[in-house]
Amino acid sequence: MQQHADAEQRPQVRPTMRPNRRAAQAKRPVTDGSSAGVNALAGTSAEASLPLSSFVIGRDRMTPRILERLAVTVGHLDIDPHVRVRLAEARGVIESVMARGEPAYGVNRGLGPLRDQEIPEELQHAFQLFVLASHDAAVGKNLTPIEARSVMLARLAVMAQGNSGATTSLFEGLRCLLECGVTPAIPSEGSVGAADLSMLAAIGNVLVGRGRVLDETGTQTVPAREALATAGLVPLELAAKDGLALVGANAASVGIAALTSVRLDRFTASADLVVAHTFDALNGSVKGFQEKVVAARPHPGQIRAAARFRSLLGSSRAYGPATAGSLQDPLSMRTVPQVHGTLIEQADVLRESVTVELNARSENPYIDVDNDVIISNGNFSTIQMAITADSVRLLLAHFGIMSERRCSLMIRRLRSERSLVEQVLSIDDAEHPFVPVILANTASSLMARLQQLAAPVSHLGGVVGDGVEDHNAQGYLAVRLLEDSLEAAERLLAIEALLAVGVGVAAPAPSMKDRAPLVVQLSKRIRETLALNDPAIMTSQRIDRVRADIAELSEHVQDA
Repeated sequence: MQQHADAEQRPQVRPTMRPNRRAAQAKRPVTDGSSAGVNALAGTSAEASLPLSSFVIGRDRMTPRILERLAVTVGHLDIDPHVRVRLAEARGVIESVMARGEPAYGVNRGLGPLRDQEIPEELQHAFQLFVLASHDAAVGKNLTPIEARSVMLARLAVMAQGNSGATTSLFEGLRCLLECGVTPAIPSEGSVGAADLSMLAAIGNVLVGRGRVLDETGTQTVPAREALATAGLVPLELAAKDGLALVGANAASVGIAALTSVRLDRFTASADLVVAHTFDALNGSVKGFQEKVVAARPHPGQIRAAARFRSLLGSSRAYGPATAGSLQDPLSMRTVPQVHGTLIEQADVLRESVTVELNARSENPYIDVDNDVIISNGNFSTIQMAITADSVRLLLAHFGIMSERRCSLMIRRLRSERSLVEQVLSIDDAEHPFVPVILANTASSLMARLQQLAAPVSHLGGVVGDGVEDHNAQGYLAVRLLEDSLEAAERLLAIEALLAVGVGVAAPAPSMKDRAPLVVQLSKRIRETLALNDPAIMTSQRIDRVRADIAELSEHVQDA
């Protein structure tokens, strides 16, 4: 995009869009109408405490957690000066190839099935608009503002590596949209995981003054040209290769995967906290969580999960005299370190896979600056990320089966320990909170949902592009379904936590006095939620409140 009066006085490497002063002066939170607010936006790692003012795009390693933090706040983005050098070097190859008249995909030749057809030089500008128009095919509900900004940041981060062949003005245009809070309306369906073409075309359209932009609420849209004018920006004029540089990437898959990866990390901590809480309620045995026991089969995740439980439940539970209610607990309790540990390991794999994508030079074609050539390649395939997302959904189904079984155990205890008369009287009794036993049905429904979502999708998909694109990884779909799985798993976890208090035995026994403060805090908060004696409060609202409390407290769960 171009600036107004002073654009011609600036060097070409300077921004051709300018962020408005308000955005540059102060960061402000992004309004997001999604349910993401249930998940705390701060993390527990060093990345969560790193001042964003010290993070420099193109110099520092982008991670899912840092991308999330950048996505939730509109403000200035620091770019390493070497980024412009890298962009200029790659751009030099594009111009050199064009000058030599060598056929180059998306540069002086078409895309996909049209890859062998020449683009006349006089139609270069029109071709860039054609690329955006012909790929403007996404449908469905728009991404939330935070999701859309994550997609834009993922594209900016990879473009900063210098392999896109984009003009500096295109890079700066994308940066300015982010800094000004101009968020394209991006429909949520249309990617097969081999470059998110149709979704990224929605961003490109806004850059050239077409399409629509989300308003400040994130729920309505306004014409892009109107939003640009309000921000003091004018549409960008694209040069050769800019169209492909915009759409030929997996920024939607990677950007959403980054948010999902952070959410998954929080969920693993939440699951450990809630199940520790359940062990208190059911007086479960944690003897099998001793260090020497889990080390007998030393899977790293299993060892980490068991250490977390020992920390949350207190050493006396693992090493002290036998206090468990049964000689041997059901497998839904006894195999928690094994299942949770495997989930922790797969969360690590997903995080690393997304981190690689955020810092990669994955565009096709590859621009070989050293040899002044352009090379077609398949680095855009998201197969590893897709298969990992499939694996995590399968693990969440196992988690759901175990959680539903524990919920069933607690429902049975609740029914056996409280007579019908007591349950009837407890409806309005704040000291002896009432819990609907039909939550067992809800838990079973969520378990079924998780089992259904466990089906792999990375092997699905047909042939597109007139046979040229005959294999697709479905990375975007795999990640989206993982979001759905996490949504169901988080609700199931909240039901389990609520039942652990409602069963009436969550107060610490004498042998449990050294349990972690986090477990005590969770129990206290849930009791307060159950004690809210307001007939207008629905059970679903109590579940949502418990879910938010779990997310907040899980930030403090640490590896022992």
